[in-house]
Amino acid sequence: MKFIKYIALPFLFLALVSGGCKRDLLNITPLSSINPDDFFRNEKEASVALTGVYSALDEMWISFDAMSDDLYDQYPWEGPTEVGDGTFNPTSGYINWKWTTNYRGIGRANRFIDNMLQKAKFDQTKMSQMIGEAKFLRAFWYADLADFYQDVPLILVPQSLAEANTPKSTKDQVVTAVLKDLDDAIAVLPATYGAGDVGRATKGAAMSLKARVLLYNQRWAESATAAKSVMDLSVYNLYPTYAELFTVQAENNSEVIFDSQYQKNVRPQGYTTTIRDWRSDVPFVQLTNDYYMSNGKPISDPASGFDPVNPFKNRDPRLNMTLVVPGEMYHGVPYIPANDFSPTGMAIRKWVEEDNLEYWNGELNIILIRYADVLLMYAEAQNEAAGPDASVYNAINAVRERAGMPDVPSGLSKENMRNEIRHERRIEFVAEGLRYSDIRRWKIAETVMVNGLGYDSGKLSDPTDPASWVFDVINANSRVFSAPKDYVWPIPQSEIQTNKKLIQNPAWN
Repeated sequence: MKFIKYIALPFLFLALVSGGCKRDLLNITPLSSINPDDFFRNEKEASVALTGVYSALDEMWISFDAMSDDLYDQYPWEGPTEVGDGTFNPTSGYINWKWTTNYRGIGRANRFIDNMLQKAKFDQTKMSQMIGEAKFLRAFWYADLADFYQDVPLILVPQSLAEANTPKSTKDQVVTAVLKDLDDAIAVLPATYGAGDVGRATKGAAMSLKARVLLYNQRWAESATAAKSVMDLSVYNLYPTYAELFTVQAENNSEVIFDSQYQKNVRPQGYTTTIRDWRSDVPFVQLTNDYYMSNGKPISDPASGFDPVNPFKNRDPRLNMTLVVPGEMYHGVPYIPANDFSPTGMAIRKWVEEDNLEYWNGELNIILIRYADVLLMYAEAQNEAAGPDASVYNAINAVRERAGMPDVPSGLSKENMRNEIRHERRIEFVAEGLRYSDIRRWKIAETVMVNGLGYDSGKLSDPTDPASWVFDVINANSRVFSAPKDYVWPIPQSEIQTNKKLIQNPAWN
């Protein structure tokens, strides 16, 4: 059962964990029936409010791959397009969306923690656990802000309107606060929950996020230690089938460490139903070319066996589990790009709820942290800290073996292993929202963000005949990344105008 069981009390928890805006349209609960000052008296009431904190998680994290060299969002009004083509600025929608979404969640977490400390009077162990969950969520959102904007206001208590003008703290200060929240959460969160509480943050989730934060800040040895602590919990395993991992039927399996939970008609999401037909996010040819052959060799290797006439034959099985390519059977018929909306001639298969025909009523949980990421984080951090020892090979090979791929070659240098790990992250996590952060933290964004190639759908006379496939560069598909400017996002202009103590990031003045 998904952890949204109290959501049948609509809007209540939002009023309880939100700030005190006098014209809050969500504050519609009759005052005669509920007094917020009397709330948090017992575990059930606190759980309702905590659900409101969790509800600030959003499925649109995965669309951030459409800002990278993996995917292209063909609809400019959706936001990722202008980031990918380098035209974004302080007034851009996604720049504001990420900032606002994160601080909305942080505000709810702060309000919840404060209410728990001031008002809650039930079992101390359960209270500590709930506060730990809220601290994990606050850390999740602050880690994201530090990744994209670096120096941001660090707000750890509820604020009144009079206190709202807060200057920026340094990225290091924010990261320190994130790690403290995560350590606090690790100390009180359980390793697992009962079936009725699936979806709550666990000890492993906090450990995994800690490993990610340390990795993103190049604290290699510490990150490897944090990731190893997750592995040593013996709670998580790779799900046997990669293709089934992203389906409703496989939800809450042993690979999922933390996800955003959804339910049709109660807390639905839109991505997994609309992507099926709207083709908002579509893959570039550069992505498909990066999938190895099934023998583990890149298609550029003369010994790989790559056949340009049959370019998708004998490839890494994850290619066809993740993407829909020209001529492939899809819904029982060959996929014909000319009959589709994709400007690159391909489509995304991962995440699609094929049997759900109700737009904006998706129920598939969006995985935010999974065990394969822990293994590859460990491999990367340990390789950078100590070189490619046996534990590095074991971690990356476990991910490859689950996909049906051979082990990486033995005897690799540290640099060669680094390249293999980076390749594996790209292929394993397509459309999971990690690629844009990866290419930025590796400082390769300006190198890989180049003109986006697609198959020209209008020239595909026979989608089952690769001889008719024509590569094309469509101007709208160009990738542009201006270094060093684009490595740090601008603070939304609306925030600069509202908060007089907030100074724009230097490159964006």
